[in-house]
Amino acid sequence: DNVGTTLALGAARARATPGSRLVVAGSAAEDGADSPYARAKRAQALAAASLIHDGLDVRVGVLYNLCGPGTPESLAPGAWAAQTARLERRGGGTLLHGDLAPVRDYLDVRDAAEALSLLGLTPGLSGRFEVCSGRGTRMSEVLRHIRAAARSPISTRRDPALARAVDT
Repeated sequence: DNVGTTLALGAARARATPGSRLVVAGSAAEDGADSPYARAKRAQALAAASLIHDGLDVRVGVLYNLCGPGTPESLAPGAWAAQTARLERRGGGTLLHGDLAPVRDYLDVRDAAEALSLLGLTPGLSGRFEVCSGRGTRMSEVLRHIRAAARSPISTRRDPALARAVDT
């Protein structure tokens, strides 16, 4: 879907407004461990780059780890926030987590949206742009901040089942 949608949108845009600008949201997963998502985002970035030949001004904003309101539970910070909320309703408890050693570059989703908007509005740019904070944050630090915001006592325990087989 990433490739087909990008090509269809780009082709329609090139026909309707030749020379116009197209901003595509890429992912840092493109450069990480091989996964279906990483392959799909790499293919999308290549498809977007091919639209230059149709006369479009293409810019790819490579998004790193986004956080903020609505972070899904499929991501550790979202899962920890949801667990914390459930535990707070019970007056406290133990939050389960996986490996806390990895380091991530987190960026608030609102800042990422602003960066993508600026990519679209700024003349004279082209190519691929890293959209990140430039600061690494250890997962243990993310969990520490979530626990500090809790209104009930929250202890933590490592659950080996929550650790990823491959963690970049």
